[in-house]
Amino acid sequence: LYDCEFRGEGDGVRAIGDGDLEIAYCEFKGLGYGAFLAGMTFVTVYDCLFELCSYGIALSSTVRATLIGNRMENNYLYGIQVAAVPFDVSHGPLVLVANVIRNSSQWGISFCTNSYPFELTFEGDLKGFGNIIEGRNGYGPLCPTDYEWPEGFLENE
Repeated sequence: LYDCEFRGEGDGVRAIGDGDLEIAYCEFKGLGYGAFLAGMTFVTVYDCLFELCSYGIALSSTVRATLIGNRMENNYLYGIQVAAVPFDVSHGPLVLVANVIRNSSQWGISFCTNSYPFELTFEGDLKGFGNIIEGRNGYGPLCPTDYEWPEGFLENE
C-alpha cells in the first residue's frame, strides 16, 4: 500500500495471516486501529502518519515487523502496542527505527497487558534506535518500565 489515506470509523489496515505487506507514505486518521497486524505476516511500515486513532499500530507478538520513520500523533490509547497471542508460538522480531510518538493517552510503546499489573507480553527480539516519545503519555513512554530496551532505542535518552 503506497500513498494512501484512511479516515473515519473502523480500522485502516487489518492484516491477518501469512505473507508480506509493505505500507508506505499513508495517513491513518480518526480510526479504531490505524493498522492491526496479526498472524505470521512480515510487515514493513515506513513514513506513515497515525493520528487520532485508538491504536496507531497494534501487532500480535508473532508478526515480524519493521517500523521506520512513522509518526504517531495524539492517539487515544497507544502509539504502538505489541500483544501476546494465547497459544505457544515463537514471537517475531521487531525493529523500530526513528519513529516519533506524541501524546498517547496510555503508553507511547507498550509490550504489556492492557491493565494493571502491566505484565510483559512480548518475548521476541527487539532492535531499534532513534525513536522519540514526547508530550503527555498517560502512564509513561514505555511499558514495561523495567524492560531492557536496546541502548539508543530512544533518541532523547
